[in-house]
Amino acid sequence: METPRTILDCIGSTRLLPRRHVTAPNGARILLKLESENPTGGSTGVSLSLVCAAKRYKLHILNSDAFSQEKLDHMLILGATPHIIPSNSGRMTEKVTRDMVEATRVPSCAIAA
Repeated sequence: METPRTILDCIGSTRLLPRRHVTAPNGARILLKLESENPTGGSTGVSLSLVCAAKRYKLHILNSDAFSQEKLDHMLILGATPHIIPSNSGRMTEKVTRDMVEATRVPSCAIAA
C-alpha cells in the first residue's frame, strides 16, 4: 500500500470486510465498511470541512443545533464557518429542515468569497 501524499489521498476506497460466519436469511453477502479508515467517519459537513481545509478554501456551512456538538466542533477546528439554525427540540424535524432550506435563500447567509 502506497503512503498517501496528502489527507485527500485517504478519501475513498474504504475497505469492506466480508462477514463469513454471519448470513442473511436470503443468503445475501454481508460486508462491513471499515469507517475507522475514513478520515472523517462519514459526516458530510466534516468531510467538506476537511477537503476545504486541505485545499485552503473558505467554507461557510449551514447547520442546525440539532447536529452533535462534536461534529460542529470538528468543522470549526478544520476552519469552517458555521451558520447555525436553531431547533425547537434539539432534534432534526421537518421544520428545521425547511428553515435551513429557507436560510440558504437569505442574502445574509450568502457565502462570502
